[in-house]
Amino acid sequence: VSAFFNAQNPDIIGTQECEYRQRVNILDNTIGYSAYGLGVDYGKESSGSSGISWLPSYKDYNSDSSNAIFYKTDKFTVLDQGTFWLSSNPSSVGSDDGHNCAWIKFRWNENGYVFYFFNTHFTAHYTDEAYAARKAEATILYDQIAAINTEDLPVIITGDFNATATELSGAEKGD
Repeated sequence: VSAFFNAQNPDIIGTQECEYRQRVNILDNTIGYSAYGLGVDYGKESSGSSGISWLPSYKDYNSDSSNAIFYKTDKFTVLDQGTFWLSSNPSSVGSDDGHNCAWIKFRWNENGYVFYFFNTHFTAHYTDEAYAARKAEATILYDQIAAINTEDLPVIITGDFNATATELSGAEKGD
């Protein structure tokens, strides 16, 4: 991943299921990036512990996956940032076993242009329950973006939506 960053030099990129140790590895092996994203289960960037064993069976804040947003610090200034959960209670960490959405309000240093970047991850699998969950998550995402973006600024949304555009519109299910 670090080789991709160094070769392609993206200005902003959203990740899904990015563990804290992976974020640290990317930041340690690239130049000029910072990142933001809280873990889905615990709502923290990390536990701050050191010397941890990275065994798959070991679960702590450091192995909690996030939808981290990486960005070039020389190109963008962070004006605000936050995280909400795609659940019936978006401000509650880890609620409803839902995924979350990280967001940053950026100012592009070159021209002063201000915009929002949202990065999320929807429920996977192809069951009727998962389909219903993705529809609910799409509604929550839309409502939360509207509540956060009160200035009606441009918005970029990235993520693993685990669906086609026609599924989220309801066309595949006849909704």
